[in-house]
Amino acid sequence: MRADKDHVAYETRKPRRVRFLLPQGKVLETDIYLLVFERIMHEDPADPTRPTGMDFDTKAMPLDTAYSVMHDGLTSLGLSTSPVDEWRAKIEGRPSSGPSADLTIEGGGNTVLGYLDIGVGGIYQPLDGDDSVTIQYHVNLYGH
Repeated sequence: MRADKDHVAYETRKPRRVRFLLPQGKVLETDIYLLVFERIMHEDPADPTRPTGMDFDTKAMPLDTAYSVMHDGLTSLGLSTSPVDEWRAKIEGRPSSGPSADLTIEGGGNTVLGYLDIGVGGIYQPLDGDDSVTIQYHVNLYGH
């Protein structure tokens, strides 16, 4: 990254299958279309061009598919799937009409793996007309 940039984004037209080899022998595989390297939380004084975090996003997908992908993502990170179960329950329990029926509902889980703070989150968008979900993985590269 250039020292004068806080983020750099790479986007593909078609999702690409990526495999992330993580500390503690964990592996995360998913299809992404957007990868953002960022330097938002803090700057490494030894190397101001080094990113301190990254986000990678999926394309919008049906709720059932997103639930399965998030469930698998949390499991692969050694996390409980209860945050995604609670998120799904909030979606299914939302009002069917009125302003609250159209609210975005976010949920997911985070953990620390070695030097990474990593999370899997779903963003449910009822206003898009097909009740789809975009999943975002966030990795904070703190301390290294």
